[in-house]
Amino acid sequence: MGLDIEGRYILFGACDSTSNRNKGFDLLSAALGVLSKTSVKGLSCLVFGASHSGKITNTPLPTRYLGMLRDELTLALVYSAADVFVCPSREDNLPNTIMEALACGTPVVGFAVGGIPDMVEHKINGMLATPHDPNELAEGIAYILADEERRQHMGAMARQGVLQKYSMSVVAPQYLALYKELAGRGMYNDANN
Repeated sequence: MGLDIEGRYILFGACDSTSNRNKGFDLLSAALGVLSKTSVKGLSCLVFGASHSGKITNTPLPTRYLGMLRDELTLALVYSAADVFVCPSREDNLPNTIMEALACGTPVVGFAVGGIPDMVEHKINGMLATPHDPNELAEGIAYILADEERRQHMGAMARQGVLQKYSMSVVAPQYLALYKELAGRGMYNDANN
């Protein structure tokens, strides 16, 4: 990918990541501004889902726009190259990007909105910030990046959590049990009566 192996990378991405206001690129940019004034050095931002910054003309940290990533291998490489994934969504359900980051062992920082707190466990596999507060978003990013051992532990917990809660071997039996329960109640038969 041509990334500096010594670099520290904050990753952000979504469909229309820089142009969809709900995805919060402006809030991330504000948080990066806060981070650029701290002692956390050597940071860069990677953005996928866009090939430019949209309406934001200048990001406070060096930023590389990766465009649309369409295959799983490239996505996995990008998530794995990042030190932290940030989901600054103003509103969201259960973002695939969070699940993908966690599955790759990358800690996540996001706002406590929608289904994000169902996936991100504060100080376990990532950090949750007060909705729409760039300062808290920056604090969460800095907290993870400030201690490499902590960051690695959070990454391991992220991967472990995905395997324990969301793997096919866990989820498939839950769906099957739900279908059997609903069929046992005659929910499908009631529609025919």
